[in-house]
Amino acid sequence: MKKHFLSYISVLLLALLLGCEKDTGTSGSSPVCFYLSPEPSTRATDTEFEKGDAIGVFAAARDDESVPAQLRPSGNFADNKKYIFDGEKFVPDGESNSIFITSYPIDYYAYYPYATVDNPLEFTFHVAADQESLTESDLMYARNTDGSGKNNIPLTFIHKLSKVVVPYSRENVGGAAGTAVVNDAYTGCIMNLSTGEIRTLFDDGQQDIVMFKDGNAADVSFSAIFPEQTFSAADPFIIFDDSKEFKLSADRLFESEHVVELPFMGKILEYQFAVTPIEKNISSKGGTFNLAIASKKYYSVNGTLIPGTETPLDYDCSSSVDWITFDKPTLEVTVAENTDTDNSRTGIITFKQAESDKQVSCTVTQSAGEITYGAWTVTISANPTTIAAVGGTSTLTYSAVRNVLTNGT
Repeated sequence: MKKHFLSYISVLLLALLLGCEKDTGTSGSSPVCFYLSPEPSTRATDTEFEKGDAIGVFAAARDDESVPAQLRPSGNFADNKKYIFDGEKFVPDGESNSIFITSYPIDYYAYYPYATVDNPLEFTFHVAADQESLTESDLMYARNTDGSGKNNIPLTFIHKLSKVVVPYSRENVGGAAGTAVVNDAYTGCIMNLSTGEIRTLFDDGQQDIVMFKDGNAADVSFSAIFPEQTFSAADPFIIFDDSKEFKLSADRLFESEHVVELPFMGKILEYQFAVTPIEKNISSKGGTFNLAIASKKYYSVNGTLIPGTETPLDYDCSSSVDWITFDKPTLEVTVAENTDTDNSRTGIITFKQAESDKQVSCTVTQSAGEITYGAWTVTISANPTTIAAVGGTSTLTYSAVRNVLTNGT
């Protein structure tokens, strides 16, 4: 089966009606046939079935003519009948798989690809670990709950799983890739064929998925289908046979019924230039502190550094004020004392990576000079220091002095 993985299938109606009898309403006159119904799509584009592709069909008879019938685990009007695409429509694979119309309303539930189904309410499906034949993993679902007595039934198929497409350009990447593998993916799911609800089997464990490769030697794309799940940015998402790794920039949920295209970008030259800290508060007394500076260039693929490509880069530095100095060999910053007791002050050390023209800076803020006071020194003297018993006078002399300190000095 040849597909471009899209959510809905559209085929011209007139051609598909050939080979199936017009609505007769006569029970048993002709088996039911299914054709592909045009339907507006909000996702992707279209899908093409090929001759011989097989779907499974369940049918349920209504108890109440106004209410669509729900499937039961077994004993439905029709259970897992195999229908084959003949190039225009789906026809029964032999008499034993035929479904005949009746006088009461019937609702139909179909899926692709055909498989053994023990219970349509808990249909277990696993995508292939090797998806060289991608369509074998492309679980699709359709239902018709019109409850008509016709034997030409329209179906609109929906892709139930998630698909990722990774375009890979040899020119951009700098080398070819023969294979690509999705790393540690959940491959199992359970679908209720009556409602179309689907859930991932997280208890089954994970395994690698060999992706489908499409294209020429220069430009290819790799595709894979899997149940809805989240892949972590901490681990490689895709691993190529040339040891290149594709890591996601952040954890990502790949949703059911969605196609995501993630181009594998080529080798990119990147520059790293950073200073720590970018801000520093320092007391009025001044002092020293050290910076950490990272200045290098390297090559990366999809944001992941290629080992062995890192090269240190030189940089220039300057200070906006004369009271801040930077010693490049030791990465030490020296800040002079601020004797201005009325004003704080700010200075900036600017660093420039010449090759990339990147700039980073560290802003230094210093508080105003601090005024403190020393202890009082009190002296007192008398002249004369003694007075006769008959009395007299003495002159007292005294003083009190203390130091005014700026920044403790």
